[in-house]
Amino acid sequence: MDHYNRFEEKQQWITAKAESQIESLRAHHRDLMRTMAAPDTKYYRESLENGIHVSCEEIARRRERITTYAHRLQSIEDCKVGYLKATMACYIQKERKKYEERTWACADDGRAHLFLYRKRIYYRTFHGAVWKASEGELGAWVGFWNGLYISKGEQPQRPIWCCQ
Repeated sequence: MDHYNRFEEKQQWITAKAESQIESLRAHHRDLMRTMAAPDTKYYRESLENGIHVSCEEIARRRERITTYAHRLQSIEDCKVGYLKATMACYIQKERKKYEERTWACADDGRAHLFLYRKRIYYRTFHGAVWKASEGELGAWVGFWNGLYISKGEQPQRPIWCCQ
């Protein structure tokens, strides 16, 4: 099982999903802008077609309203994009930690070495036997590390030393 390829695939999937959400958000905001500007554009065109004079003040007031709306929409979009990017980075970091847990290795020296799994500290041998860490000593037997999770099995002989 190649954990690095799985990590790369997951990272690409998370990135693609975030980019898709960002693009759909931007498309939605472009549609909102068109919807907001449509009545004013239609009013201006109809007034030109019907020969109705539209004052410069009214045009400026409507333009200012659309500009203000566009700035608000842009700030909202920036906040949401920042949130999506931060969330994506958080998910990638979480996957990176899983990858590091799965690819953890130690020397084949007959000792138990510190092993962090799901925010808990254990001792693990080269062959995958896992014990709880209890004040710098081997604690209760937990199981065997199979590369993805700790599974139950018959307890092997306890190692003589623990490395810290």
